[in-house]
Amino acid sequence: MNELPESPGGQDADAAIHHELLERLLEDEAGEGLRSVAAYQAMFRGHEALVERVVAELQGSSDATFEGRDRIGSYVLLEEIGRGGQGTVFLARDTRLPRLVALKLLSNAAGDLGGTRIERFRREAQAASKLDHPGICAVFETGEVDDIQFLAMRHVAGESLAMHIARAAAATDARSSILHLPRSETSSTRTTRRREFDATLHFIERVARALHVAHEAGIVHRDIKPGNIMVTPEGEPVVLDFGLARDLGDTAPGLTRTDEVFGTPAYMALEQLRPSGRGVDRRADIYALGVTLFECLTLQRPYALRNPVELADAIERGQAPDPRDRSPGLPTDLAVVVACAMASRPEARYQTALEFADDLRAVREFEAIQARPAGALLKSWRWMQRNPGVAISLALVILSLSTALVVSLVALDEAAFERSVAEDEARHRGDLNEFLRLVLESPNPHLMGPDTSIEAFARPFEQTPRE
Repeated sequence: MNELPESPGGQDADAAIHHELLERLLEDEAGEGLRSVAAYQAMFRGHEALVERVVAELQGSSDATFEGRDRIGSYVLLEEIGRGGQGTVFLARDTRLPRLVALKLLSNAAGDLGGTRIERFRREAQAASKLDHPGICAVFETGEVDDIQFLAMRHVAGESLAMHIARAAAATDARSSILHLPRSETSSTRTTRRREFDATLHFIERVARALHVAHEAGIVHRDIKPGNIMVTPEGEPVVLDFGLARDLGDTAPGLTRTDEVFGTPAYMALEQLRPSGRGVDRRADIYALGVTLFECLTLQRPYALRNPVELADAIERGQAPDPRDRSPGLPTDLAVVVACAMASRPEARYQTALEFADDLRAVREFEAIQARPAGALLKSWRWMQRNPGVAISLALVILSLSTALVVSLVALDEAAFERSVAEDEARHRGDLNEFLRLVLESPNPHLMGPDTSIEAFARPFEQTPRE
C-alpha cells in the first residue's frame, strides 16, 4: 500500500483508510513484524491519531491472554503453542474423541481490529475445510463460545521450515551451507551432501503437490513462506495458515479486493506487490514457493530488501540472483527450475504447481526437465532493464558505428570503381604505345599479322564501358 494523500474528510474515506490501516498492521504482524508508530504515520499522513490508537489496540490485543480459562467448549486447553496476528494457538484435548488438536482462539472483544481478524479467521476455516490432503493442515471444527472464536485443527508436531533454515544459517561448522531436514526416504548410494540436497528437493516437491490440490479446488494461499510450512519429525511438509487465502470460485463481496496487497513482501510475486485490479492466481503461490526453495538452497533470501516498492522494482528488472552464486555446486538444471518458478511475469513461470513438482522430481532423478533457460534475447532484455543508461549509450555507439561503416563501404566502393577505370585507361594507353611502336618499326603495317593489325587494336575500345 502506498502513501496516502491528505484525508478529504468524508466518512466513507475515513472508513476506507481505517480498513486499509488494519490490513497493513495485520500483514506486517503476520510477516516481518510491526514497524514503529512513526513509520505507519508517515504512510497515512493526516491520520496520525488514528494510527497511534489502532497500533496501541493491536499491541494490547496481542499481549492479551486467555487467563483463567482451561476449557473452550469441548476442548481442554493444555498449553499455549503459538501466537500471532491471526490469534493464539493452544494445544488442546478434544473430550469427545481421543485426540489432541491445535485450537486457534480469537476474542471478539478487540474492537474494529477484531472484526477484521474475525473475518480472516472465518475465511481460513472456510478455505481449509474444502481441502483434504496430508500436506495441508485439516480443520476439524469452527465455532464461538463466550464471545471467543475458535478453530480446531490437526495438531502438527515438529518445527516450521523457517526454524530449520534459521538454525542451518546460524551454524558455524563446515556444513553450515546445508539445510538438514528429516528424510522420509534415503538413497544409500549417494553422498551425505547429495542426500541432504535430495531431501530438500523432495520436501519442496511435496509442498508443490499439496498446493496443486488446493489450486485445483480453487484456493490460492497467497502467503506461502517457510513460516507457514511445518516439518514433521518424519520429514513430511504440512502447509498452514490459510487466513489470507482467496477462493477463486467465491464471487460474493468480502474482505478481499483485487487491488489490495496481501502476504509477506519477501515472498510476494510482482502482481501481488503491484496489484493491477485483476487479482492473483495460483502462479503467485508458485513464485512464493520458488523463493522458499531458493532460501532452502542458499539459506538466504534472493532479495535483501524489505521495502515493497524497491522489491517490486528489483523483481521487475529481473535481478534475482543465480542460487549457484551463493551455493556453488548446485546443478544447472536446478538453477533453471528456480528461475522458472521465480520469473517476474506470471506467464513465464510454471503454470501449475504440479509442473513445478515434476521438474523437481526430474532433477532428483537425473531426468530431463521441462523448463528451459532464458535465451540470449531475454537475457539481453533483462540486462537493458537493469542498466537502462548504459544500454542507451551502447545503442547510440552501435548506431554511430553502423552509420560510419555504411559511409565507409560506400566510399570504398566508389574508390574501387575509380581505381578500376584508371587501371583500364592506363592499360589502353600502354597498348596504344606498344601498337604505335610496332607500326613505326614495321615496313608494312598491314602485314603484321592478326594480333597486331589496326582492327585487333581497336577491338577492346569497341566494348561497352563500365557504368
